[in-house]
Amino acid sequence: MEKMIIGIFGVTFRMLLRYWAKDSKVLSANIVDVEQFAQQCGLKIWEAKKFNRTIEDFIDTTAENFIEEFGSQIEGEKRKTAIFQQIQEDIEKISISDVKLISAVSNPEDLRNLIMEQSKKERESWSDVEIGTYTNCVRYISKAGMEFVSKLPNFTPKALEVIVKRQEEYHQELYNILTDIHSMTSLMKSIDTTYREYESLYREKVIEKYSKVELIGSGINNARNVTRYDISSAYVELSCVNENEYEEEIELSQVFSYNNVVWIKGEAGSGKTTFLQWIAVCAAKNEYQKIENIRNTIPIIVELRNTRWPIDLQDAVNRITSVYGNNCPDGWIMDLLERKRVVLLFDGLDEINQAKRSDVYSFVEDIVERYPDIKVLLTARNSVKDCMNCESVDYEILPMRIDSIKKFIVYWHRSVLRKDAIEKDREIDRLQYNLKNKIVESPPLKALAKNPLLCAMICALNYVNNEQLPEGKMELYEKCCEMLMDARDNQRKIDGNIYEHLLNLNYENKRKILEELSYWMMNGNVSSEKRDNVIKYLNHLIEDTNILSDKKNEYSAEDVLNYMIDRSGIIREPEEGTIDFIHKTFMEFLAVKTICRNCDWNVLVREACNSNWKETIIMCFREMGKENVSHVLKKLVFENEFRGDDRYILIASLGASNAIFLSSSDIKEQIDKKIKKMIPPRQSDLSEIAQAGTYLLPFLKDSRHYSNDEKQRCLNLIDRIGTEEAIPDILSYVEGNGNISVKKYALDMLSGFQNSILEEYNVREQLVKILLDLTSEDSIVICEGMINIIGNEKILDKDIERIEKVKALHFICGVQEESMYIGETDILWYFKGCRKVTLSGNIQNVRFLKQFAYITNLTIKSDSDLSEVIENLRSNKSLISVKNLYIEAAHLGYFYEQDLYSMKNIETFELHCADKNLELNIDNFDCFPKLKKVVIEVNDNLVKDICIQIPVWRGKNDDLEIVVGNIL
Repeated sequence: MEKMIIGIFGVTFRMLLRYWAKDSKVLSANIVDVEQFAQQCGLKIWEAKKFNRTIEDFIDTTAENFIEEFGSQIEGEKRKTAIFQQIQEDIEKISISDVKLISAVSNPEDLRNLIMEQSKKERESWSDVEIGTYTNCVRYISKAGMEFVSKLPNFTPKALEVIVKRQEEYHQELYNILTDIHSMTSLMKSIDTTYREYESLYREKVIEKYSKVELIGSGINNARNVTRYDISSAYVELSCVNENEYEEEIELSQVFSYNNVVWIKGEAGSGKTTFLQWIAVCAAKNEYQKIENIRNTIPIIVELRNTRWPIDLQDAVNRITSVYGNNCPDGWIMDLLERKRVVLLFDGLDEINQAKRSDVYSFVEDIVERYPDIKVLLTARNSVKDCMNCESVDYEILPMRIDSIKKFIVYWHRSVLRKDAIEKDREIDRLQYNLKNKIVESPPLKALAKNPLLCAMICALNYVNNEQLPEGKMELYEKCCEMLMDARDNQRKIDGNIYEHLLNLNYENKRKILEELSYWMMNGNVSSEKRDNVIKYLNHLIEDTNILSDKKNEYSAEDVLNYMIDRSGIIREPEEGTIDFIHKTFMEFLAVKTICRNCDWNVLVREACNSNWKETIIMCFREMGKENVSHVLKKLVFENEFRGDDRYILIASLGASNAIFLSSSDIKEQIDKKIKKMIPPRQSDLSEIAQAGTYLLPFLKDSRHYSNDEKQRCLNLIDRIGTEEAIPDILSYVEGNGNISVKKYALDMLSGFQNSILEEYNVREQLVKILLDLTSEDSIVICEGMINIIGNEKILDKDIERIEKVKALHFICGVQEESMYIGETDILWYFKGCRKVTLSGNIQNVRFLKQFAYITNLTIKSDSDLSEVIENLRSNKSLISVKNLYIEAAHLGYFYEQDLYSMKNIETFELHCADKNLELNIDNFDCFPKLKKVVIEVNDNLVKDICIQIPVWRGKNDDLEIVVGNIL
């Protein structure tokens, strides 16, 4: 049987090679000999042999997994042989028919149907079990084969060499595909037989549709213009923050940890839809390890921009499978809801009007009331402030930090350049390395790269423009439009005239058409439109304008639309009959030129409170002359005073900060006065106010009159703005009269900046000054963050004398023990004369205590696990002077009296720990002749056992006082 299975997959892989190379004339005949095929592609004989061996290895791996999956499913070798022989014959038939293979197959389902068509009559006499086995085997072969081909680079003779070179990588890809198929098969066995077949199909189709993402710039230098890539190779885990008063930061994958109904909000291009797709794919694959609390669930996706109204879950499900002739069986969705197996995903609340939003909220409220245990996720831009009458939580996606930016750059280059071997690996590594450095060293570029969409644009433009990059958002959009609309065709020397019935429009033509279309859709408050309506609008544009004056009698609006979809790179037809932009951001950007060309300034005032217009309004200010800027700002201030709505002032501040020309100081003063009244911000206003960006910075310095909560909110606002220009403001909170939590927050923010930026703003020098001011008394409280940032900054002799007078130090440790200045914190040496040292916070180690030779009182307090920290005390010989040790730990796994061996002169020892799993391994305290008192306060369950041990612990010291109590 094994030989037969290997034969089946030999035929299969030759068929797949034929399909893979379908655009090449080299394969006008059927592939029989892989080695000969490789030589026809230009490989030398030794390389051709390597390629053949590589394909043989793939065949063996797949055959072996196939046997494990199906080898025991049929009883009787004779029937088993007959079924496998039929499969091989069917595959051979379609392999010979190149027309069918190339024209009729685009996904595993197509290939499966094509194979099964070949022996439809022969199988009529088979039993149901035999037909089922045949069908499952063909489904396995089709899915494994088509999935594997999708992982290969686009066919070129060079690609064969790439496959040989990356053989291990492709083996891993093949293994992952086969594992996924096995996992799905195993999962389906646990599903009710009534719905098993449909659920299997639905999961597969969700994976097919949503496991691909569009990466901006992914069509560059790609003859087949493939613009979609596996989400698993392009997905970067982002963080988000809970918008309640505690501002809890978590990873996006944890959003269902404590809540069933979740909002995911973020700015344009922040990754909302990509995350929703990631949930859909993980749920469909049952990869519950990647998203918490989605085990054995089914995703139902409602794309609000394209959905039919009123919302119908059955319709949403049918959109996935009806194109394959399968509709959702009656009762399936109800069964899923009752079994708590649904994850409802609503994408794009900001892309529909308020009335439709209200319909969505009513739908969610009703379904959650009836089925409170299902999961619901909604995505929207930050500007959507609506609330629902059901328990839910809001999370805002945070901008990418530098580590995520670097990871994103790697993923983009791997998906776009490396996957199809567009460049050699060494060149790709060089491009990545240089781009990472460029972003780190350029604050404007780094600010843009924090957004995933803009980061993708930067990667694409960096490659296309020979590593020459714009540093402003508007310039970045402009260059990206040029790349998508024009430069790509010019680079590839594509002539628009080769497309039958399509125009050859130049960049200017395409640009103006898209600008007008954008403005029309913006005015309609939609982000997608029916194809028929777009054709009607384009027909008006052709007839009533001179955009295509020399061609309007030759071509129809439909010709123009088809050309724009095919060649502009900006608009698309995601499903039949619906037109939208590849990203809403491009629609917002392109509408700007039309507004400015038409001097339609009143629309900016009219739509000032419309969240869908925010980005367009901001960009308009960059294009406007000074008189128009003043005119619009005055109108916005008037509307604020007339309506009492602060949103007019916030958009005015954004306009003023983005305007290149601003001549009127009076209007700016009016805006400033109104902004001042918003600071310090209310917790509920943080997201909205943060949109004003750097304009707010002059108003965000610390004030003695702010409460600690108000200071925290101001810092939160600065953090959201996310710019190095805020460093002086952040320092004011380190220096101010806030409590230690405020100072720690400010120092953590400073720690996030690059070393070169801290140098530019003289941060270390200023922190030393703040530290010296704190030494006016003989005790001081400082954070690890301050010590790490100061590092080995030089201190004058007279200042060293001031520090050495400090006798009591409270050192608050942080979560990042390995800071960028680790090993350079020489300043702690100057505190070596301290007699009293208190450590608190997230204590990871206490190695630095070796610098303190005169401690008499040591206090250690922490909510983290102190087991290793306490154990490491025994090796610190500098603690010989300690007389009093106080330990307060939320978590402590064990304690030995040996942990105190470095403190031979200890007189009092206190241990306070509520951990019910604490193990006290104490023989006695005889090694501590000066010890007078021991206080042990622990969990109530441990007290009785400890009391029994007291006489033993005293050992030879009958005068030792041991007090035992329980922690309440």
